[in-house]
Amino acid sequence: MKKIVLFLLCLAGLQTQAQQSSLLWKVTGNGITKPSWLYGTFHLICPEDLHISDAAKTAIKSADTLYLEINMEDQQDLTAAQQMMMPSPGFQLKNVMSADDYAFLVHYIQDSMHMSEAVIAHLKPSVLMMLLAMKDIKCQASSVEEALTTIAKETSRPQKGLETAVYQLQLLNQIPDSVIIASIIDDLKHDQDSKEKMDKMTKAYVRGDLNELYDVSKTEESFKQIEEKLLKQRNLNWIPQISNAVKHSSLFIAVGAGHLPGPDGVINLLRKQGYKVEPVM
Repeated sequence: MKKIVLFLLCLAGLQTQAQQSSLLWKVTGNGITKPSWLYGTFHLICPEDLHISDAAKTAIKSADTLYLEINMEDQQDLTAAQQMMMPSPGFQLKNVMSADDYAFLVHYIQDSMHMSEAVIAHLKPSVLMMLLAMKDIKCQASSVEEALTTIAKETSRPQKGLETAVYQLQLLNQIPDSVIIASIIDDLKHDQDSKEKMDKMTKAYVRGDLNELYDVSKTEESFKQIEEKLLKQRNLNWIPQISNAVKHSSLFIAVGAGHLPGPDGVINLLRKQGYKVEPVM
């Protein structure tokens, strides 16, 4: 599960090449009249580790629009996504798992998370995965996106989304149950290793070190089956939207840090379109 959770938290560059490390990147050239900005986020992070640099704050306030993966002010979309995550009485989680794995899972959530079996009995594997993603976070988590939204609101900057929360959940629901279950059980059986990796990734993110994030989060076989859909294809979907929007206004585009680096990352894809994308140190 830890590799799939990396997608959810958007921490790791899964195919990164050597490049300068930074969370903030300036986009110019290719005929645009005003610079735009790329920023790598970390969806769930402890408040003490959440630091938005002065350069990023300045960039947000200079941009015309804040673009996130989803529009966090679209209540209709968020409500629909929440409904998709609700337990389904007609679905039995134990029916898509071996008896031994289900018994192990129930024991884990009762012993380590102090939850009853009833909490998970009717959850789809993709929703269970998101619930268990919280277990390695040692605090009441905040999100970088919320912090960026607050800054944008200070100067009345509008917010837009590159996709919807419903679309994101639809992608997760396309992952075979067997792949998710295998990843969940493997992660829970190596719980301490998972916690240590999460700590390393958090520290790398705070440093803005995309390369270190990649080194900590080497891919495994289960993630290779979903990488194309969850990472590469979404990056490709975003590029036409970004290219069209930057022609008309200055954008501050904040997406999970894992979407930025690598040959199929947003940075390289924009460069292929003719844009100059430079790290802001």
